[in-house]
Amino acid sequence: MRLRPLIPVLCFLAMLGCTCEKSVVSVTVTPNPIVMTGFAWGHGLMTESAEWTVVVSENGGCGGRIESVSTTVRETETNLEVGQVITEAFSDRLEANSSVAIAQEWRVQVDYFYRPARIFFVSVRFKSDDGTTEELALDVPGAWIS
Repeated sequence: MRLRPLIPVLCFLAMLGCTCEKSVVSVTVTPNPIVMTGFAWGHGLMTESAEWTVVVSENGGCGGRIESVSTTVRETETNLEVGQVITEAFSDRLEANSSVAIAQEWRVQVDYFYRPARIFFVSVRFKSDDGTTEELALDVPGAWIS
């Protein structure tokens, strides 16, 4: 019975230890540069493809939810958008001081002799447990493999 008056104080102290200060989120892409390959299938056409992994890390001690990961593919010379890959509504939660890897891929039919330089604009939207939303972006070049 002597401990009963301490219960509210102990609950308050326990809640103080459960709050997070601020999330520190970073984004990396592997491989970097993103490797592009072409598969010829006749009539002067080929399928251009690329696969990469977006790694989102939280290092500030405040977890949250990755709301979306999107990649826009552009031709380097013309800045013309030639494709987009969007991954939304993750069920995976990003815990504090951890990382999540998201695989993405892109395929498009192009002229066999046309191998333009590409750049991949990767963006991540993260909603932290502290209520803030962060938009992170990264430009990753593409590299052709014969």
